[in-house]
Amino acid sequence: MDRQQLRRGFFIVIAGVLAGLLLTAMIGRLNASASAGLSLGTSVIPEGDDFATRVLGQPWDMNGDPYPDIKTTFWNIDRNSFNQVNGAWSLQATSSDPALWLHWTGINNTQKVLKLGDRFPIETNKYELLSFHMCTGQDTLANLYWFYDRSPHNNPNNGISQFLPIQSGCRVYVIDLNNFPTFSGTWSGKPLGLRLDPAMEPISFEIGWVRLTSKDLSNIVPISWNSVSPGSELEFYASPTACAASDRILVGTTTAGSASGTFSWGSSLQTARISGVDYNLPLPESLEPGLYHIFMKDLSTGDFSCSSS
Repeated sequence: MDRQQLRRGFFIVIAGVLAGLLLTAMIGRLNASASAGLSLGTSVIPEGDDFATRVLGQPWDMNGDPYPDIKTTFWNIDRNSFNQVNGAWSLQATSSDPALWLHWTGINNTQKVLKLGDRFPIETNKYELLSFHMCTGQDTLANLYWFYDRSPHNNPNNGISQFLPIQSGCRVYVIDLNNFPTFSGTWSGKPLGLRLDPAMEPISFEIGWVRLTSKDLSNIVPISWNSVSPGSELEFYASPTACAASDRILVGTTTAGSASGTFSWGSSLQTARISGVDYNLPLPESLEPGLYHIFMKDLSTGDFSCSSS
């Protein structure tokens, strides 16, 4: 074997060793990044009690046309702009007071027909959490109204509401109707109607779904972690598309008291601040039924850990 062949063989051996070391380092890095584990105590979550689903038999999932019709449901909204995009209503407001009648009261002196409020009043002692998914390109304010009589309510005066800060982007907003800081009235009795005014500017927006549910703190999903640093701040998310996706929905937070532990999602109402107001985080039944990826972010490292189920 001549000197050139020896040199070529030496470099091949060195290259092989370096490749082996690099592969070992990559495997070590993958194992390190995957070391924090996450598991669910259940992979099927009961839907919970949603007013539109259980009472009206027609969930407010925005997969169909507005009920009872576009003219009744949309106020100060360009009805020609109505479009359905990926299971959401895409709309354009025409004034600073757009409105969506979620549950139409009916009109004075009409018969109690169809799925109208005068036939199906809302039991406020049962349905306490309002959750909705909304997308918009700018910050704005929303209002919520509920009504106790049948009238067109061109200038509603018996609804109880206050400003709800809405941030740009796509978010899930959860409101405890019995305990929300900006409300000026009481969620009580049996309202015949419910209306969401999603903005205070003539803007375009999307409404993905709305749920009016019970506040069931027994519908618990245990999310267990291991191999995290004690004292780490942990955030828990759900996404309908993928683990760590940008459309993630924050569902809870906790501080890791030890390397292993369990966050009991749904055992209490937690809050997160949006534009200076503490909104609630979703309970399991707050989210629209479907398939979700559940995952955790360790704020001390920035790493995500994904549930295997």
